[in-house]
Amino acid sequence: MLRLAVYLSAVKKSSHTYIKEFDPQVVVISPEYDESLRTFDAGINNLSFNQFLTTDAIKYLSSGDGVTYLVFNNIGTSKDLVAYYTLSSGAIPYVERWAIPEDERTSPDKKYDEYQCGISTIEIKMFAVSTKYQDVFYRFEGEDLPVAAWILRSIIDQANEMMQHNLGIKAIFLQSVPDAIEFYQLNKFEKIYEYMNPFSTIDSDDLTPMLLALVNLDLHYDS
Repeated sequence: MLRLAVYLSAVKKSSHTYIKEFDPQVVVISPEYDESLRTFDAGINNLSFNQFLTTDAIKYLSSGDGVTYLVFNNIGTSKDLVAYYTLSSGAIPYVERWAIPEDERTSPDKKYDEYQCGISTIEIKMFAVSTKYQDVFYRFEGEDLPVAAWILRSIIDQANEMMQHNLGIKAIFLQSVPDAIEFYQLNKFEKIYEYMNPFSTIDSDDLTPMLLALVNLDLHYDS
């Protein structure tokens, strides 16, 4: 079973490679893009992401496990497949805990009232960037960002749009590979709190659950 993870390069360099043209077009995966899917390459250390795109992404779409979006760069008459990402609805289970005043305790051992709750989310299940665009920057309106960061901003905007018009969600959730943690933190994601218990994923021992709150979560946990 394919590991569900997130990949984004977060290498810091003193000098960067830039592209002059970046005209992104985002489309939902379909068989008409098969040729682009077969030639997509996330790198030798990320072959599972290539495999997911060619063998599982369409299945996810039909089974309800996630919708995969393809990000093309339109340059003249050519179209480069820059990246893809897979989104799914979900929730982060967590414990809300309230301290019971000592004079109100029914048992000396019962110090807290605990409630099982959940934070509704959009989950980024997969995120892969083509080797051609990894560690490549684009300058737009005076701001320099990696192409991957521009795409991440687009995903965040998409989630906000869904929250406001289509679906009640409170956060974006993902499981980051070690090399990408700093990247996500720079983009305002944070590691989940210790009282959160996200649903397990395949081969998730080396992944770090992270979230980006879209609203004030107003969580309560007395320790």
